[in-house]
Amino acid sequence: MEEGMQQKATELEHMAEVLLTGEQLRLRLHEEKVIKDRRHHLKTYPNCFVAKELIDWLIDHKEASDRETAIKLVQKLMDHSIIHHVCDEHKEFKDVKLFYRFRKDDGTFPLDNEVKVFMRGQRLYEKLMSSENTLLQAREEEGVKYERTFVASEFIDWLIQEGEATTRTEAEQLGRRLLEHGIIQHVTLSGASPAKILADEVCKLYE
Repeated sequence: MEEGMQQKATELEHMAEVLLTGEQLRLRLHEEKVIKDRRHHLKTYPNCFVAKELIDWLIDHKEASDRETAIKLVQKLMDHSIIHHVCDEHKEFKDVKLFYRFRKDDGTFPLDNEVKVFMRGQRLYEKLMSSENTLLQAREEEGVKYERTFVASEFIDWLIQEGEATTRTEAEQLGRRLLEHGIIQHVTLSGASPAKILADEVCKLYE
């Protein structure tokens, strides 16, 4: 049973990594106008990108060493339902002049419970990074320095202060879900139970 739980935790951590990578990429592509409204045969396709242009962009920005690697990266996003062909006519990503879109940009992103936890974690991450507080700091644990860490009990206090939870019990439940989904983690106690970690332990956001 313990082995099964560990495998599930590994799968959730992998999913969190892919979702976070996809969301960070989506935001960057919007900023650089790679994602924009495009026309084809007199029809406008909002918030989409050209497959070939994305592969060029990934290589130019050192996100992939070659076209084959870039295609594999984007295909992984397709496999996790993060992007799709605008007409859903192609299940595989093709390095040609086809339009693709992030599902978050057209409201078709599948919001199951696991994805909802990730999306909330992403929102909390952005809130923490943009707010002026001293919660995230560089700390040393067992002789190793870790950047952007927080003390779990202080994180619980912050969740309540920010209105993300009304009670400590509710905040701790949210913290456990974030831990179980690999969105936050203890800097050293990777195998410890959430109940143990959500005390005065030093944790970090998954980055």
